[in-house]
Amino acid sequence: MADPAIGEPLTLPSLIGTVEVTESWVSMATWSQTSRVMILIVCALVVGLSVYNALQVQGVGRRATLVGLRVLLVGSLLGVFFQPALLVERRAHEPSSLVVLIDTSSSMTLAQGTDPSETRQRAVAEFLDRHRDVFDDLATRHATRVFAVGADVEPLDGLPDGEAILAMPHDDGATRIVAALERVKELHGSEPIAATIVLSDGIDTTDSGIGVPLSHDARGAIEALGAPLHWVIPDPSAEIRDAGVRDLGTSGFAFLLNATSIEARLEARGLKGVQLQLELLLEGHVVGERTMVPSSDHLDELVRFDFVPRRLGEQVIALRVRPVEGEQNLLNNVAQRPIHVIRDRVRVLQIVGQPSWDERFFRTHLKEDPNVELISFFILVNPLSLRPLDPADTALIPFPARELFEEELGGFDLVIFQNFNYGPFQTRQYLPRIASYVREGGAFLMLGGPLSFASGGYYGTPITDILPVSIPAGFTSRGLVDLSSFEPNLTTAGQAHPAIRLDEDPAVHQRLWSALKPLRGVNRVTRAHPESVVLATHPELRDESDAPMPVIALREVGQGRSMAVTTDSTWRWHFVAGNEGGDTHAYTRFWSSAIRWLIRDPAMSLIQVQVEGDIHELGEGNRPGLEATAQVQIKRADYQPAADHPVDVVVRRREPGGGVGVGQVIVALDQVRTNTDGTLEVKIPVQQPGIIEVTATSRIVGGRQESSSDLFVVTGATSEVERIAPDPEWLAATTALTGGGVQALTADDPTFATNPPRKRATLSRDHHEVWTSPWALAWIALLAGLEWWSRRRWGLL
Repeated sequence: MADPAIGEPLTLPSLIGTVEVTESWVSMATWSQTSRVMILIVCALVVGLSVYNALQVQGVGRRATLVGLRVLLVGSLLGVFFQPALLVERRAHEPSSLVVLIDTSSSMTLAQGTDPSETRQRAVAEFLDRHRDVFDDLATRHATRVFAVGADVEPLDGLPDGEAILAMPHDDGATRIVAALERVKELHGSEPIAATIVLSDGIDTTDSGIGVPLSHDARGAIEALGAPLHWVIPDPSAEIRDAGVRDLGTSGFAFLLNATSIEARLEARGLKGVQLQLELLLEGHVVGERTMVPSSDHLDELVRFDFVPRRLGEQVIALRVRPVEGEQNLLNNVAQRPIHVIRDRVRVLQIVGQPSWDERFFRTHLKEDPNVELISFFILVNPLSLRPLDPADTALIPFPARELFEEELGGFDLVIFQNFNYGPFQTRQYLPRIASYVREGGAFLMLGGPLSFASGGYYGTPITDILPVSIPAGFTSRGLVDLSSFEPNLTTAGQAHPAIRLDEDPAVHQRLWSALKPLRGVNRVTRAHPESVVLATHPELRDESDAPMPVIALREVGQGRSMAVTTDSTWRWHFVAGNEGGDTHAYTRFWSSAIRWLIRDPAMSLIQVQVEGDIHELGEGNRPGLEATAQVQIKRADYQPAADHPVDVVVRRREPGGGVGVGQVIVALDQVRTNTDGTLEVKIPVQQPGIIEVTATSRIVGGRQESSSDLFVVTGATSEVERIAPDPEWLAATTALTGGGVQALTADDPTFATNPPRKRATLSRDHHEVWTSPWALAWIALLAGLEWWSRRRWGLL
């Protein structure tokens, strides 16, 4: 047997049709139509004159004899004139094919009824054994061509018996009957098809195989056959007990801490009055439940669930209907899809010590970003005022320190202290909570100014433990703030780090950075923290180690991140540049990139894991034995490629509904090394259904372990088992186009209408000329002689 896929070349053996012999009389004369008419007129006149003359003869017998002889003579002469001949033709009937398609898809292994041994495949085998005579009779008039059909088309050598049917391998991919019909017509070309008989469960699992009216592809394929289409399917009255989930629909993403809806279709057969338990699972945890009781034997209903994702990143949502007693197919009880959970809006808490140009531009930037939900608090202090003010009078509303730092702090993605002196507002007791918030995964940004860093009294507080820079002791801005203008220098890390990237192209990034307007004023710091990454430095000022003093620095703190910008004049990159006709977008790009890094935008992770494709169906492109590929990329803390860097990779297969990090380990790579561009390619065997989770782990910053994961779904519940019962309306519509029909595999006397054989070209044509025979001449002479003898005897000559 060959095993060609649909669309690959196939050839059919030539057919020899039956021969039909016919006989008919024809004229061989080449006279013109006018000549023929004139001869007929002359003959008619001769006969008429003969009748007139015969009336003068005495005796009825004599008159009849003379007229009869004259008519026979004239008729014989006409025969010689028209040159009659006997035409013998041999015509061949054009051969026609009886096409038989046998469904070998995996759905044919399902039970048809309550007995699990009575499969659909066995029903086809018994039908062929029981009605072999029907097919033998059809074979006397048509050439029988048989194909096995699943996802591919495979020609078979003759009609198999029941034993061969049961031994046929199954195609786990899909049933593409409409595509198979197109292929059959392509193979036959102009040769006629007498009929097409499909021995199947009546299900085409593609989009062409469902719905009325028929799809354009289905209608075109069936009409192109030009012959009756017959379906022979399992007995529709046989009991089917099955509950399945299909068409699980998601948008592919959901928003963190926001209600998200998913929809799916629940189909149940033979389960009237049975309680069906539906469960919605997110990463293996039940997040929704529902009970449904079908009120009829066939339920096909749209169900909807709402859930709230509480973790960012790639996750798996699954809808499961729990198995019920006697269910015939469990492969379609779970449908699952990957879903990417992202932030709806970044919640930012901004606390500002006093109004300033820097505050104004930064706050405007945050407010205009549609992805940011901003909560701002301003301390309204006139720095030139000599009148002592109570702290309660320096804000529009009392500063809600307890509500912000005890009750609401965990709900913010980023906390910003902008030129804020905590001292006058009784907030020192909350500084440890802010430090803990960062270590547990929060983000903290401190901007410079006369009330910030050491000038804000933060030396020795828990805030210094999370900053990327160390600050000197002091409580005023005297000596702690330098007011001169300067142009910060990018470090090597700053040239590549995404936190301050102005353009993806490094050369363009460097050019844009060099074109930025000078800054004015900077808070002095003593040095960078050992675990920090310095992105920009002061061109003249030095820290206590005589290194260029940091101006922009970042740090990983536990599970969170912090950033220090020791100036309050980045607004000049927008305002001054705009007034001079320069690029104002650099300011926006700078702060947008910084915030994305602080809140751990996955696109800025030091470890990236990416697998091509979210869903792989066994049997449809990823058959068992094939491999998927995961790409792991590692970057150093300065975001340069981590070449030759050790990384651990673990690939797990989680069962449907399984949780994160739980499941069978199918690949484990310990301390493998990245290549020169910091990447590693991992091959993943695709063998069984499940959730394939790929996790890469490495120590990058200060020995701290970083990890990243990606996943994809391998489904065993392909489209082949999502629908296990045929659509009767679709079947009826297909047969109505061609005059075919639908019959049960249990039928006692199946009948199949076929097209009659079509006549083809004449094989031979023989003319047997009568007028050239000597007997024809003798006959004419005899008639003429008899008439002369009769007239002479009766005295008429």
